[in-house]
Amino acid sequence: MGIKERKAREFQRREKDILNAAIHLFTNLDWQTVTIEQIAEQAEIGKGTTYKHFKTKDEIYVRIMINNANPMIEKWKKMDKNSD
Repeated sequence: MGIKERKAREFQRREKDILNAAIHLFTNLDWQTVTIEQIAEQAEIGKGTTYKHFKTKDEIYVRIMINNANPMIEKWKKMDKNSD
């Protein structure tokens, strides 16, 4: 694997770190009071790096909601529509 692939993996890892940091903060604080700066600090990355991944805190929140909804949607699709 080359440099391009490594950078892509690092980008994905940082994004996951940001989302996990945000989940931690949103769970322990009122999500509306959490700042991008706090998320970056929790993820142990720079605030600017956070903005490379997400434009706003709302975008982070929506991504978390989508990521958590997708597995449920897939389970609902597989359910027998005739069963309770």
